Amino acid sequence: MTHDPVIAVVCVGCVLLCEGLSQRREQGQTSVFAEGREHIMGPSGSGKTTLLDVLAGRKTVGTAEGTILFGGIAPTLKYLRRFTGYVEQFDTLLGILTVYEMLMYTAELKRPMHESLSRKQEEVEALMERLNLNVCRNVKIGSALVRGISGGQAKRVNIGIALITDPRILFLDEPTTGLDSFTSNEVMTLVKGLVRESGITCVSTIHSPTAYTFSLFDEVTMLVGGRLVWNGLGKLAMPLPCPQPWLSSLPTPTT
Repeated sequence: MTHDPVIAVVCVGCVLLCEGLSQRREQGQTSVFAEGREHIMGPSGSGKTTLLDVLAGRKTVGTAEGTILFGGIAPTLKYLRRFTGYVEQFDTLLGILTVYEMLMYTAELKRPMHESLSRKQEEVEALMERLNLNVCRNVKIGSALVRGISGGQAKRVNIGIALITDPRILFLDEPTTGLDSFTSNEVMTLVKGLVRESGITCVSTIHSPTAYTFSLFDEVTMLVGGRLVWNGLGKLAMPLPCPQPWLSSLPTPTT
């Protein structure tokens, strides 16, 4: 299903206060996340997940100042729950269920109660086809102690859980965590395909992407120490110099 483009705008002189950490982005800076793929990059502690959680309405501690608009309108909590999906950094799957059972379980919980079972089954089948999960549909997810599906398949199941309600915006918190470079490229290529096919807006944080994965980015927002250092086309960010204040804070190598 194709949706109208959804634009998320963060109108900043925005101060994000979370658990005593103050992260101020540059005054007057506006970030626009349009239809396509926007990636929030930066080193650990730069505020990537904090920003993502504020955008998704998931930050429950501290205060946030500024304006967040979706399609020019300030979103309500009900809107965020209905029209956004969020993929956690770490897997939150039930190891005793198969891939198909996990997605059906989620569909029963999240899709409208008045929707028929057959309709939910159709949506799950279509989703499994899009995520290339049919090869492991009857395999139990497993756990650290019980062998199950692979890490890449588990990540795709997590993405499927977020997509089961047909959201217009998909948030992903470091979707390549714990994956090798080949699997990371595979997962991000899949996400790129979902954006092209369905027209959703995808906003994700990412840490140390491969060169191939970086080439998939439509737009990039770079943060360092809670401050915005770049917001624009990913291909134009390549020659961006390293911020000198951050560079000077690194320890001097010893011989």
